[in-house]
Amino acid sequence: MVNNVMEEAREFKKELWLFFQDISKAYDSMSSLALQKAMERIKIPTQIITILNSILANRSNRVITFYGLTDPYIVHDGIDQGDAISPLLWKIYYDPLLDAVKRSDLGYTMTANCFADMRSMSIPQIQQRIYATVYMDDTVWVANNKNSLQKILNITQEFCNIVDIEINPSKSQVMHINPNKNDDQSPVIMNGQTVSPVGKSVPVRYLGVWLTQSGKKTFQKNLISTKVTNTCKMLNWKKTTDKQVRYIINQVIFPQIEYLLMDMLLSKSQCDKINSKILKFFKIKTGFAKTAINSLFFMEEGYKIFNIHDRQLQQHGNNWIKRINKNDEVGFTTRIRLQHFQNEAWQTESVLTNKVLVKVNTGHNLTGDILELLKENEFSFLTTESNDNLITTPIGGCSAIINYMDSKWYKVNRPSLRKKRIMFLDQLMNLDFKTCLDWSHLLTFTKGNSQGSIPKWFKTLQ
Repeated sequence: MVNNVMEEAREFKKELWLFFQDISKAYDSMSSLALQKAMERIKIPTQIITILNSILANRSNRVITFYGLTDPYIVHDGIDQGDAISPLLWKIYYDPLLDAVKRSDLGYTMTANCFADMRSMSIPQIQQRIYATVYMDDTVWVANNKNSLQKILNITQEFCNIVDIEINPSKSQVMHINPNKNDDQSPVIMNGQTVSPVGKSVPVRYLGVWLTQSGKKTFQKNLISTKVTNTCKMLNWKKTTDKQVRYIINQVIFPQIEYLLMDMLLSKSQCDKINSKILKFFKIKTGFAKTAINSLFFMEEGYKIFNIHDRQLQQHGNNWIKRINKNDEVGFTTRIRLQHFQNEAWQTESVLTNKVLVKVNTGHNLTGDILELLKENEFSFLTTESNDNLITTPIGGCSAIINYMDSKWYKVNRPSLRKKRIMFLDQLMNLDFKTCLDWSHLLTFTKGNSQGSIPKWFKTLQ
């Protein structure tokens, strides 16, 4: 979801502020009284609250050390790390803050135009407001400007003072995209300390992936390459069998790589480079000739070493299907990005059901890039009653311009056509459908600026 929001802000040059919050010893600092109030707030039965209070009261802990167990000490506050019920209790404890921020109407709003009928002057929109993304005690506050973010942080600080949670400003980070010039280097205040925005290319870690203001994934790609190289060097001097090496590659290296691929795609050349590095090491380690056929190591009847291209395809395919069908903020923001991709394609056919690849620039819309990767590998998507309105495709004409012009011309002029909301030749014709409208006449329908020369694309179509 964070990636969807950041992509939209970059693509449409909208201002976005993100605060990556760090909480000091979240479970240990929980107040028993505040937890009871939080449980009463959501109408948990009194008997259940009594049982939970009795479990948390009169506890003692001992610490395992090299010399044995320490003497018992009384636990006055907090909940135990690793306890099965602790994540649920934390969610109950933290929910009042999220509810307060939600009711404040602060945050960032994602929007997408739904070009339904090209004959209509009105453009319907779909929207989704995002104010935070939370996984346990990892929180990212999202706002559309610095002042809104500061208001969210003020609400957060007030809540933390009440329930005895301590936020660590020194480990928290701020990132912005397209900020107001006056706020570019302006810090926000949390817990009495200032937190300044990170640089444009400085990666910020969130849930194991690395995010940058520019959107470049160079750091993450280098991290994948480094993990493969270091593991191969480490194993090179170990006495291991071929089966042990295969297990480490498939069950140790690849899970780490796949996690780093959560918010990005590797190109075919990058996948080949990683595969080549792994295969070269495996052949040397197991005594095979360097010229041994690669399929021997990938195929089911061979060593069954994972292929990074296949693993990427499987992972993104599964996750993409789940995200696009979700009915929460993740699903809504993903469908908005899918609509953005449909709008960018500027075609009457749905990007889901049309098997022809959309020739647009990659790297700025992960949802669209994954869809194209799936279609490249002959995946198809059928329209059903439940997903019929998943995306909106344009109507209002008979002769789509894309069907009459070559792909290179259309790719170059697609942005201009989209800006003028022109998709069909019908929109350029007079009522007799024999002559073309004058440029000045056309501008009265598209509400364009009459100043300037007539664009080349219009002269070509004319």
